[in-house]
Amino acid sequence: MKNLRWSKPESENAKRKNNMKELKNYNEKEDILDEGEKKFLTEVVKLYAKMGTKIITFAKYKDFKNQYEIEFTFKYFNKRKITFASKLPTFKNEKMYKGMELSKEYTLEKLGIKAPKHRMTIDEFFASQKNLAIHPGCEKNAKTLCNAFDKKGYTYCTGKKYTNTCYEDKSCCYSNKHCYGSFTCYKKCSYKIIEFKDINLN
Repeated sequence: MKNLRWSKPESENAKRKNNMKELKNYNEKEDILDEGEKKFLTEVVKLYAKMGTKIITFAKYKDFKNQYEIEFTFKYFNKRKITFASKLPTFKNEKMYKGMELSKEYTLEKLGIKAPKHRMTIDEFFASQKNLAIHPGCEKNAKTLCNAFDKKGYTYCTGKKYTNTCYEDKSCCYSNKHCYGSFTCYKKCSYKIIEFKDINLN
């Protein structure tokens, strides 16, 4: 039998120090943006989300005039395969966004930016190729939804306005096939049910 070497077990204090060191290194590595920069870019992300787009990455570049700029890529929620690029105003202060390496793309997660939850718009709802149905849940929401449909120019498959026949039953749903029906019926037909609070009426 080979001789086994005995090693002294690591003390609790030593473990704690190592854990604190690892945590510090992790934080230093992850904190690419300062609080002001993170807040500004978060507002940019929110603004574009309201316009039906999703920002995917941010990157820092330096142009031929020795000015810096932040470029970002984004896509429209209803056009998943198409990606676009845009830029924020240029700046000369090299200390701004100093945690970002030049010409390197960063995801929102890497920058510590929390993307807002996307709420499907009415146009996206009717343009979708999937079988979808909105569940208002109450009379007030049903009237609000029908008014929003009318304002956008959408009608029932018969050509009638939604407000002319607004079904206010709690179980009623409105599909993107320009029809209405019960919650149970659409569920059985494998429609994806979207709750009223998850729809962007603008």
